[in-house]
Amino acid sequence: MYIPKSFHTYYAQEAIIAFLESGRKIYIPDTDIPDELKISKACFVSLYESNGRMRGCMGTIKPRNKWLYHEIVDNAIFAAFEDDRYVPLMEGELDDITLKVETVSRPEKIQHVKELDPDRFGIIVRSQQHLEGVLLPQCEGIHTVDDQINLAMEKGNIPISEKDYLDIFRFNIEVF
Repeated sequence: MYIPKSFHTYYAQEAIIAFLESGRKIYIPDTDIPDELKISKACFVSLYESNGRMRGCMGTIKPRNKWLYHEIVDNAIFAAFEDDRYVPLMEGELDDITLKVETVSRPEKIQHVKELDPDRFGIIVRSQQHLEGVLLPQCEGIHTVDDQINLAMEKGNIPISEKDYLDIFRFNIEVF
């Protein structure tokens, strides 16, 4: 079984195990939550098979909960059981799964695409019709800013005709 390397991945794994066993969210008293997870921050939780292939990923750009701990728990459950690109995780798969938690900085609006770098920044593209696409940094196969914008548009179902009218935001991540 995967051995967590941080509080972040430990609680993501515990949330998945608890949900598999009981169908409910893990509960721990507030006093037992580490201080570093008692901050308001958004995150993504990703699951990977031992061959490196993604098995689920869900996250938020803006925190939905008071604390990062709750973001991690919610997103771990969503990634494992509600990412509609994959079948829900089964108990027998736990030994083959590794976890990654990425915390997200506050997004900042850019003025020019020269402020982007697909290796350093994730992006949010927002159309005039309020459609939105999100892409984390360092995505496999994404090497240029144009590739990054196009894939984020595709994820947000934003027509290519809207490309010149987008609001674009960038953000940093910290990986655990």
